[in-house]
Amino acid sequence: MSKDSWKFMVLVLIVGLIGIFYVRPEFVAMALEFSRKVIEILGMIGFFLILLLQSIVSPIPSEAILALGGYTFGWVDATFVGTMGLMAGAVLCYYIAVFFGRPIVERFVEDELLMKIDKYVEKWGAWIVAAGRMLPFIPFDAVSYASGLSKMSLATFLISTFIGTVPRAIFYTYIGWEFGGYINTAEEEKLRVILLVLGLVIITAGIIYFLFSKWSLSRIFGQRSNKGSRSLRRGELESL
Repeated sequence: MSKDSWKFMVLVLIVGLIGIFYVRPEFVAMALEFSRKVIEILGMIGFFLILLLQSIVSPIPSEAILALGGYTFGWVDATFVGTMGLMAGAVLCYYIAVFFGRPIVERFVEDELLMKIDKYVEKWGAWIVAAGRMLPFIPFDAVSYASGLSKMSLATFLISTFIGTVPRAIFYTYIGWEFGGYINTAEEEKLRVILLVLGLVIITAGIIYFLFSKWSLSRIFGQRSNKGSRSLRRGELESL
């Protein structure tokens, strides 16, 4: 099964859970409290390690982990530890790419996606690394691997990653801190409105992500095939 299929299944699962919570709003407080207790038991070190591992292989979106950390520890502490965890994971991905090369990286990132990010990093350099940290539809780990493969200097990679990661961490930990307590005590009707809006936002973001991915890949491969056909025609003319 392709990674796009897995992402689609995860999207369907999230929307399905939101639907269940919409029908039974009391489950939201139960799920939120359970998640908070798990993070609280793991502590700051566990929160750091989860984000580090998530940066390498991301079964759970970092946005959800950061928001949960903000709800559990407060947005200031969660921002500091969350930034360090994401930075550590990014550096680890960078060095995996530097030392082991593309064959190993392709075990973690789909080849087509990696080729797309490669092109962006090659064209925009540090700018796309910083932007990639802030935009939710650009995979965090793929940007780190592509940066290592591009031979970008560690200093440039660290600075651009830090610039993009701090706003990301502040935004999501603050959301968790601000809205976690409100959701936990909100009336059922207000909670249903929040869940409805959240579901629509996630569905819209998912559609934009998949359309963006397919459009970008078609442009990249279309340009390459056109270049290849032009080179072939040029070679045929030269042979004549």
